[in-house]
Formats: sequence, C-alpha cells, structure tokens
Amino acid sequence: MNRAIDLLTDVHFTRLDLAFDVFNNELGMKYRIYRPSVSQREYGVYTAQWTKAVETIYYGSNSSEQQIRQYNKLVEQTKKNMPLPDGVEHWMRLELQLRGRKPKEWVERAKDMLDDFRLPNYDRIQNKNDRMTLFALENGLFDWSDFSDSNKKARLRKLQKEQYDDTLARELLDLLIAHQERLHGELTSYLAEFDIQE
Repeated sequence: MNRAIDLLTDVHFTRLDLAFDVFNNELGMKYRIYRPSVSQREYGVYTAQWTKAVETIYYGSNSSEQQIRQYNKLVEQTKKNMPLPDGVEHWMRLELQLRGRKPKEWVERAKDMLDDFRLPNYDRIQNKNDRMTLFALENGLFDWSDFSDSNKKARLRKLQKEQYDDTLARELLDLLIAHQERLHGELTSYLAEFDIQE
C-alpha cells in the first residue's frame, strides 16, 4: 500500500467509517434514524405471516457526506456460513460513513448522527390520534407526503425526536466517547504513516 500511495499525487483522507456491533439486543433492528429529508431504503424478506423482516437499511445517498447503514449482521453471517460468536442470538451493526470532513470534525458529526437514532415508543405519546398516525407512518400505511399541513408534520417529527426511546443511541455515544482518544490516535498514526494530509 505504501508503494501505491507513493505513486499518487495530492493524497488526502476523504472517508471514515465507524461501526458499532450491538449484540443480543432484540430491539436493535427496530431502531431507526429520524432525520427529515434523508432518504431511507429498506431491504428484507417476508415471513410466513407476511410481515416484513428488515435486514438492511440505508439512510442517505451513496454520494452524500453522511450515510448510515444498519443491518442484521447475524443474518449476513449465517447466509455466508460464517462462524458466530458464542451466545449471540441477535447481532445488529450500525455503520456511520463520513465523507468530506476533516478528521477532527468527524467525531462531532458521528455524535449528531447518533442523536437521530431512536426506537418508536407509542406509550409516551399522550394523544391517541398522534399515536395512531405515528404507527401508520412507521408501518408504511401513511407517508409524510400525505400530509399537507406543515404544522402537523413538524409536531409529529417533534414527538419522534422528544418521545421516542434513545437508550441504545446514548449507549453507543458513551462508547464512542470512551474510545475517542484511542480512535483519534489510531487515525493520526495512520495518516502519518502514509503521509496523508488531513
């Protein structure tokens, strides 16, 4: 790799992927990114009961500065006939892909992305009409484009932001902060080794 990089001109660092593996949290794949105007593509299979088991979700376009991938790592490894860690019954991976930022900015961007990672919690929603509407949105019965009232959309998005459960997101953020210095040290060392400009 050193020889290949030596042949290049204007070498710089353009992309960083942060991956979080979540083991044995059966709700992991039910979490979603709630960020207006960010595209979302889901891929999965239909079960015998004709319910969709989501296996992979992409948030944001492939060319955007930020893209998030969330997938069922257990299913992926099983399909590849790969050995699984002992005692693992659920395995979700969340990958944060960051482009076009200086390394020192990427931790803050990752924190912002995790802040939008939430689990629907209808019990916290007081108004039953809002509960039903949010449930319908989550399950594809409604789409945000079906609402012409911008105030209603803003109120529902605020409920998602404030009332949905962010327990897992906070745990991942704590993990990122705990390892921030080590990760930054590894990145700085890597950049120095290959003489890559930040």
